[in-house]
Amino acid sequence: MPWRRLRTMHPAVPELQEQLRTGAIDRREFLRTVTLLGITASAAYAMVGHLTGRPLVSRVQAAGKMGGNLRCSMRVQPMTDPATFDWGEKSNQARHILEYLTITGRDNITRPYLAASWEASDDLKTWTLNLRRNVHWSNGDLFNADDVVYNLTRWLDPRVGSSNLGLFDAMVSATDTGQRDKDARPILSKSMTGGAVEKIDDYTVRLHLNRPVLAIPENLYHYPCAIVHRRFDDMGADLSKHPIGTGAYALKAFVVGEKCVLVKRPAKDYWGPEACLDTITYIDHGDDPSAHLAALASKQVDMVHEIGVESLPGAERLPHVVLQEVITAQTGVARMQVTQKPFNDVRVRQAVQLCMDQRRLLELAHRSKGEPAEHHHVAPSQPDYAALPPRRQDHAHAKQLLMEAGYPNGLTVTVALGAADAWHMFTDPRGFWYNRLSPLLRTLTELATSRDWRGIKRTSLEQLGDFLRWAVPAGTAAPGTPTTGS
Repeated sequence: MPWRRLRTMHPAVPELQEQLRTGAIDRREFLRTVTLLGITASAAYAMVGHLTGRPLVSRVQAAGKMGGNLRCSMRVQPMTDPATFDWGEKSNQARHILEYLTITGRDNITRPYLAASWEASDDLKTWTLNLRRNVHWSNGDLFNADDVVYNLTRWLDPRVGSSNLGLFDAMVSATDTGQRDKDARPILSKSMTGGAVEKIDDYTVRLHLNRPVLAIPENLYHYPCAIVHRRFDDMGADLSKHPIGTGAYALKAFVVGEKCVLVKRPAKDYWGPEACLDTITYIDHGDDPSAHLAALASKQVDMVHEIGVESLPGAERLPHVVLQEVITAQTGVARMQVTQKPFNDVRVRQAVQLCMDQRRLLELAHRSKGEPAEHHHVAPSQPDYAALPPRRQDHAHAKQLLMEAGYPNGLTVTVALGAADAWHMFTDPRGFWYNRLSPLLRTLTELATSRDWRGIKRTSLEQLGDFLRWAVPAGTAAPGTPTTGS
């Protein structure tokens, strides 16, 4: 068998093979786990076919046409330091210039990128990254281990302020700063553990962890993990001003709030397959979702980065548009202040959760698009996920918990909602009708103030009809106020 001829294979793989054979784990979990342990995707697919008797064929993309300019409507945001990126839009702009050590596909399989392969120790505390050779930066420098050591060390420097400091917590140690907080507790500072990153040679880097972690290869594709040049700080730590990368595209024009234009690098200068598109252009149409939809409807752009639930009816009506829907780990969260009463009592927190109907909230907030949340921060697409018994709405149990916690008459809970996202308002009973009627009022105002009704945009009338069919369907009622103990 081809996988038995591998130079090394993690000792957990045979056990996973047996679990797959006996049905203890499914094919999806098997593929994700063994590829994280260093098995190539092709070998993993072959294993599944052999063990289950049902050969799998990995996803194959049709060959793209060469040339052309892809125009995408998306907010164009500042693109300074990739390690501190906090929005996906920033990553979308940069990922054509920079690249990652690994890449996780839509099938949840993590594959090599700038790292050609990796190996994990038996205890998952030592990871060896074998880097790709003959990769050149756009300034002509050769990519090597110094770049990787520089990036990892930089991510784990608290002065940088990267979210990677938490993501790679197993490579971090806490030290006492000598200061105290208001409760006289020592204030700790987290920074990279000494020796956590080791350069073995010019194309090999070894990571030494404080505890076992399976998801290291997948974590390396976290969007603030794009690899920058080893002199990034020396050049001013601003990618938009010094866009040096290993990617297939170069930055041609960039104006925050207006546009980001990327052009293909010559095929001879790029280590990977030649990119199909000549140009990728992001055009900023502001915060109003209707502006993005209007640009798509008039064919000013070829795609929209994201369609809000309030714009879905209009988008679904456009004959030339294909909607791509992907369930991600992005989740709407209402956090409780667990250090303050009454939420410092776990029984109160559990009671609040028991009052929630996840499927109904999803229906209100996202027209049932996606999957109901599960009261924790690990998504089914992530390797740390384990299915737990679903927590269903149970008012009687919630009342019992509140009584035990000292609240026999229940609690009225106030949830602070952001005004930026429409789904916040859709799940807020006070803003339910206002949010649904506001577009209607705007269109009616346009009709009332126009001297020539024939001059009213047809799209406005069509949107009005769509809105009425969606916003006020037969039998619609404003949702009741979700209060615990009610």
